[in-house]
Amino acid sequence: MNYTVRAALSGLAIAMTCTCHVVAQAPDPGVYVIEKNDTLIEIASRFNTSVAELKRLNNIGNPKTIRAGSTLSVPKQFEVYAVKSGDTISEIAQAHRIRDDHLIRYNALSAPDKLKIGQVLKIPLRMKASPGTPARPVYVPPAMAADVRAQLAKYPVNSRWKWIAIHHSATTQGSLESMDRYHKEERHMTNGLAYHFVIGNGRNMGDGAIGIGNRWKQQIKGGHLFSEWQNNITIGICLVGNFEKGAPTARQMKSLEALLAWLQTRTGIRKGMIMPHRKMNVKPTACPGKYFPTDKLLAKLR
Repeated sequence: MNYTVRAALSGLAIAMTCTCHVVAQAPDPGVYVIEKNDTLIEIASRFNTSVAELKRLNNIGNPKTIRAGSTLSVPKQFEVYAVKSGDTISEIAQAHRIRDDHLIRYNALSAPDKLKIGQVLKIPLRMKASPGTPARPVYVPPAMAADVRAQLAKYPVNSRWKWIAIHHSATTQGSLESMDRYHKEERHMTNGLAYHFVIGNGRNMGDGAIGIGNRWKQQIKGGHLFSEWQNNITIGICLVGNFEKGAPTARQMKSLEALLAWLQTRTGIRKGMIMPHRKMNVKPTACPGKYFPTDKLLAKLR
């Protein structure tokens, strides 16, 4: 059955000037043109409403009386918002009682951290928290260093990424450069550093410093998992340190949290797809060590 919706939502307007930004709403209700073999149950499901609500809106006594080609009033599906100077996705989501990740996916935003003044966003009403019910607190990750954010913005993000694996170096010290040399010279990896990112612990690399590997810059597969299929779709992040003997530093964890939040925003990866190496690898491993606080980290992510 062709469920083409011809929504006659005329008069949708957005008032936008340099000094005035308003929220414009689609007319309530909208109009749906009934297709052949449609039923009220199917239409109600399509518009996230109930048969009783459709009957009320249209003063219908007998549901069997609806006819193809006639129109039905239906509840509106979204309101629209014009982005103003200084807006962020998190702030817009919080103001409209909606989760920021829902807002990103509903609008198919490929670069949610680069909103433009006057850009129109659809606010899906069915995803909003009920009036009087506070929305889930907006997740605000630790700030990422401005220079790192600027570097990350230089590189396009491939749609291949579905998972994130977290590793430790199993060494007391190290850096992106030293790991890159080791992987090239000792492990004979053509592309060098097996990971996409390295986070230092203050020994040979700044405590909490985020190093961006060439595999991320070039958007190519990692070499950090035993399975090549997993390497093709999994981002690898390595924290310098041996977490079988001790925990990561506080700065490392803050940087990891900030990096993960950025990656989630750019790739759509949910926290259920962020795992320690040992839970992903098809070959047994202790990485990233028994002292790595996996549960505590994931509890903070969205």
